[in-house]
Amino acid sequence: MKIERSSLCHSDLSVIDGSRIRPLPMALGHEAAGTVTKVGTGVNDVQIGDHVVLVFVPSCGKCRACNAGRPAPCHRGADANTSGDLLHGEALLRSPAGERINHHLGVSAFSEYAVVARESLVVIDKDVPFDIAAMFGCAALTGIGAVLNTAQVSAGETVIVFGLGAVGLMAVMAAAGIAGTTVLAIDPLAEKQELALRCGADHAAGPADAADLVAAHTDGGADVAVEAVGSGKVMETCLGLLARGGALVSVGLPHPDQTITTQALQFAGQGKRLLGSYMGDSVPSRDIPL
Repeated sequence: MKIERSSLCHSDLSVIDGSRIRPLPMALGHEAAGTVTKVGTGVNDVQIGDHVVLVFVPSCGKCRACNAGRPAPCHRGADANTSGDLLHGEALLRSPAGERINHHLGVSAFSEYAVVARESLVVIDKDVPFDIAAMFGCAALTGIGAVLNTAQVSAGETVIVFGLGAVGLMAVMAAAGIAGTTVLAIDPLAEKQELALRCGADHAAGPADAADLVAAHTDGGADVAVEAVGSGKVMETCLGLLARGGALVSVGLPHPDQTITTQALQFAGQGKRLLGSYMGDSVPSRDIPL
């Protein structure tokens, strides 16, 4: 397939700085959209010329997670992604000297062309611009999915989002689209706070003012906190800003060395929940068209 647009996602940097352990050398890039130029034997539901969004978890459709309708934690897809292979076979990329180059999340979109598994793409309408479509391969699935699928935010709840990059802004938009929600957006950069307000946040502030913002606009704390920074310390802060029964959704990618320390009684004693959200618990074939 021809890569038409590829976004620069922080997860690509996470491979470079060691936050995500992956075999090197690796051709990076995973948040992308493109045009199908050739299909392999046995692929009958994708046609040459189709516009597609690339998906960074190539779910096998057969494992326990896939059979339960949760393709994001597919272990066969995870195994292939971790080893730098494709879902149905080992890596195809080679350097001019014949050295193996690993695939990034089955996509490797920082290129003109890519070979991907059928399970790594979703066909989309051709009137969707490629620069917008690319965002749905990661940022939209992760940020929107964190709100709608993982947290299952209900009408009238208060949602606070820490970290206003692409994923955080998608979470802001998703929460703002639910009736009666109050959306609080937190980031140290003023320009990102302004973006969040344009995306539907009711209030935005820097991290130092987060506690005051929650106190002013909630009755005892936020119902849901979305941590899109990738920081153990921010996760600890989020837990402290939740109301009784509230949920922290972790979507950022902290470095493996990071830990969190918190009062254990918050969970059984106050009913708080810590929810991991990989790919926004999305079903790409359902959620991207939606």
